Amino acid sequence: MMKTAPAGRPFRVDAARWRASYTDDCSVPVGIPFSEFLDELAEALRDPDPQIRDGEPYVVLRTWIERDVVAGEPRARLGALMAGRFTDPAIQARAFAPLVLDMIVGRGDYDPAWQAAFTRWFPAEEDLRGWKRLTCAQTDVAPRQDFADVLGPRRP
Repeated sequence: MMKTAPAGRPFRVDAARWRASYTDDCSVPVGIPFSEFLDELAEALRDPDPQIRDGEPYVVLRTWIERDVVAGEPRARLGALMAGRFTDPAIQARAFAPLVLDMIVGRGDYDPAWQAAFTRWFPAEEDLRGWKRLTCAQTDVAPRQDFADVLGPRRP
């Protein structure tokens, strides 16, 4: 299970660490266990600060998934966390969930529970702040549709 900040304390994302990783070809930082880095990246995607969630942490996570740095059990764990985010009260958490699940399923991992969570959330989401018809803003329907398209072969 992904770690979260203790109740009442905000989770701290080390923006400098992720900027350094990004500028070093998305290298894996040293100093703490990899699972803690992954936890921090996952939390960055629900950060209310768009410079955090839309910046280097997102690019680093996407790159790590593409390069299979995040693979196997950690990737499945990340998928389960993202599926759980479809019920998160924070719009940015719900908006990034299908983006990350799209990346994970695109690398070959799949859990029917992810699809079930998405299927419940997709038609019910009403918060479309930032939606722009011609762009793929974070809360646009396009990321949701991309993930739905990836699930297409698995649809009942």
